[in-house]
Amino acid sequence: MPIDRTHLLWTYSPADVLEATVETQDGSFKLTIGDGRALATIAGARPSANAEAGIGRFISAVMQARAVSVHRSAVLSPTPTVTEFEGEKAHISIALTGEGMKISGGVVDLLVKDASGAVVIDSRAERIARDQAYMTTLASKANNSEVLRKALASYEAAVCDPDNEFIHLYEIADAIGKHFGGQHKAERTLGIDHQEWSRFGDLTNNHPLRQSRHRGKHPEASRSATSDELNEARRVAKLLIDRFGDTLPSA
Repeated sequence: MPIDRTHLLWTYSPADVLEATVETQDGSFKLTIGDGRALATIAGARPSANAEAGIGRFISAVMQARAVSVHRSAVLSPTPTVTEFEGEKAHISIALTGEGMKISGGVVDLLVKDASGAVVIDSRAERIARDQAYMTTLASKANNSEVLRKALASYEAAVCDPDNEFIHLYEIADAIGKHFGGQHKAERTLGIDHQEWSRFGDLTNNHPLRQSRHRGKHPEASRSATSDELNEARRVAKLLIDRFGDTLPSA
């Protein structure tokens, strides 16, 4: 009997990086991510190594997109456990052990019902739907854009390496600016205010902060960036990623 379907199962921790389970269909596989598990279901036998790696990259991109929203990190297992199904018979290949891939994925919710008890506002459900659409759309676009992949990876690095956060966040502006042939062309194309972009560059490069790219020029750089400075830099980095993503076609 031929193999009729294959499961590729990655794990990640912490398991609560996602607020709710993500389900999406991308090309030849169905993907379900939640509770510390990322399961790809494929019709037929195990795919090629390149195809399998591509699914892993897509999962990473989903989680990186989550990181852009919530500024949290997690670790994805380096390889999946593979289960091929031959009717009711399962053939399992246990995943290899090793260092996982770092990935980077409180809100007051409002639930309003009318007099009959019907829900008219459910902010949590609305937020989850919005977040899932954001993650899966950005991940699909990253599959076809090296610049977006680099930008997501840089934001992930900023989450995982806070001592050098501004170095990694500036890489996002640098990659996107180069793509458009310079900051000014990028600003016009993406509709980003010149002063806002310049302030971001000044903050991440020139201020005497421990996270600064050029902190070696400032021996007096004895303080860390404030919460307001960190939030400002993260906000502009996310804005750059989002606006650049808007220029890309949907996969």
